[in-house]
Amino acid sequence: MNILDSIKNDLRKATRKQRHRFRYFSMATCGIHGHVKQRMLVLRDVADDFTLTAYTDSRSKKITHIKENNEVSLLFFDPRRFVQICITATAATEKDENKVLDLWNQIKPRSRKDYITDIPPGTVIRDPSGVGHQDNVHYFTVLRLIPEKIEYVKLQKIHHLRILFVREGNSWNSDYLVP
Repeated sequence: MNILDSIKNDLRKATRKQRHRFRYFSMATCGIHGHVKQRMLVLRDVADDFTLTAYTDSRSKKITHIKENNEVSLLFFDPRRFVQICITATAATEKDENKVLDLWNQIKPRSRKDYITDIPPGTVIRDPSGVGHQDNVHYFTVLRLIPEKIEYVKLQKIHHLRILFVREGNSWNSDYLVP
């Protein structure tokens, strides 16, 4: 198995195993005023073409940033194996309402609360217990993250390994980099 296949395989495992080190990842966005913001997301799916899926609230700052500048940076790290995966991706929201509704219906009822608050994420509040939830509306949004570059780093006792993969149409080219 080559390294790129190994990366995809690891990411796919993370969507199924709660404790996998790549299940939670950091996503950085940058708005038009140059404000960079990072946050943790949960990896939900990895498609055959390497498109990654995550969920969010449509009212979140990350959606505003993506509308302003849809290039995002993703970081996955496994401290046990000393493996780091950095992905430069183009972010888009899923437009097919049937797909969104199908995924919404698969979410456990207790997890839906994250997408039905009566006020948007990031709003200043006096008391966390005062956040209300709506019954008839949700702000559930499916993010599609399409990788353009993947940088793999594996720290080893001898000869660290660093490889850059760049998407060229439907294929990937790779180069070794100095670690």
